[in-house]
Amino acid sequence: LVLALGASYFSLTTGQVVPNSNGNLCASNGVLFADDFSTPSTVSQRWSTFTGTFSTTCGSVADGAPATFAGGTGIREMITKSLDLTTADTLSMQIGRGSCASWSSSTYRVLVQYAVGDGTPFTTIYNFYPGSYSSYSLRVALPGAAKKSNVKIRMYQAAVSANRYPWALDNVLIDSATTWGFYDGFSSVFSNCNWFFPTGGVARAGCGTANSVLDMGGASSSSSALSRMISTRLFKTSCSDPACGTTLMFDLRMLCNGAAAATAAELTTKLTLTVISSGSSTRMTQAFDAADYATWRHVGVKISTTLAVRVQIAQTSGTLSATHWAIDNFYQGSGCTTLCTGRGFCSATGTCSCDAGFTGADCSTSITPLPSFLEEAFDGTLTGNPNFAAYSGITVGTACGSIADGNAAIFNTGTVRTLETRDMLLDVGSTLNFYIVYPTQTGCTGPTSASYQVTVQYSLNAGGTWTQLSSLYYNSYRTTPRNVRIAVTAGK
Repeated sequence: LVLALGASYFSLTTGQVVPNSNGNLCASNGVLFADDFSTPSTVSQRWSTFTGTFSTTCGSVADGAPATFAGGTGIREMITKSLDLTTADTLSMQIGRGSCASWSSSTYRVLVQYAVGDGTPFTTIYNFYPGSYSSYSLRVALPGAAKKSNVKIRMYQAAVSANRYPWALDNVLIDSATTWGFYDGFSSVFSNCNWFFPTGGVARAGCGTANSVLDMGGASSSSSALSRMISTRLFKTSCSDPACGTTLMFDLRMLCNGAAAATAAELTTKLTLTVISSGSSTRMTQAFDAADYATWRHVGVKISTTLAVRVQIAQTSGTLSATHWAIDNFYQGSGCTTLCTGRGFCSATGTCSCDAGFTGADCSTSITPLPSFLEEAFDGTLTGNPNFAAYSGITVGTACGSIADGNAAIFNTGTVRTLETRDMLLDVGSTLNFYIVYPTQTGCTGPTSASYQVTVQYSLNAGGTWTQLSSLYYNSYRTTPRNVRIAVTAGK
């Protein structure tokens, strides 16, 4: 148990993620068609008709110059060459108006269509209004009638007057569900056969580690990216029992510059993990806040379904130029069913690779016995203190007076303030006991809002997830130090 106190394919020369522009390279992994428009001169290899331009007239809808339809008159369309879609499942793309002005018109919506044979007639399978979105991750489940050996896909907008109703398209992918799992440590060779066009990231050493990670932000990241998102291909578990489902694990850090140096803008960073089943149905979502991932932490999720799923991690809040996060050791498959108890990552073999100090098939065994109690009077420095795994925004001393006896831990610096114990082995009935005060003396002024609170939390998986034990509000603990006793209840 851990306790915390907190105040509320294959071309890669520079590390830049380069999506595969030829789906045949990944055919064994179910990629039937892929185009990120990174090589406009080869567009004729994949498209029979294209009336747009490759430009940034409307900026970007993903990363780089998209296929843009923003000028001229007449019909706007792009039609693929004939494709074998007998095993196809989903058509995916990034589409929107980019940086062009918003617009609304049912007449000039973009139609997603298919045709069997020579290309006529086309049947509409989805209507989209790109004028309402700067960028949108569109996924369309292909109907059975479109799963033939000679099919063309078309994106179509009715004839328009000059320079009106603009839109842009990028990262087009058609794939099928395949039974495979994968691990990615984001080394210098990044296989896009596992991914749907990651945007805004660089595979390189960074974010506080010498290991290669997928670095989403910071110096040398793509400046043209409109979003930061990574999404897996469509994966189908080999298990027929929903109880076994799919294991998803990865390492995450959201404050790459460290908690002590975190800016207010960085703290606004939020990520959303979305699990999407075959087609476009959302199975589950999970949110991540920057302050909770100031250091590298393991994330583990069990997806209980036999349906094919894809996993998307996207930045949903925070200015891209002011935020910086990264992921590493991404695994999706049927291994590591215990999620390595939060003390390791899932390797390419589907087995747990344990953190230092832990061992066993599920990393649940401490090599040295865990302490059953912790006592700290803060008489010395926190640096190297074996009682604590992490801390931020704290000075030790008597600047705010004596709270109980001698020095105290004073939460008075930085934008992230937290104190996290090391792993402990606590029995039911154990008690957490400490003194706390929101000081009011000169030079040590506490908060003025009655809603301000310090939360006390626990984790059973080394900080992967936290559960709240108590909230300590300003009004109850201002001016005079008070003793707090919190019982460790059943199951903790």
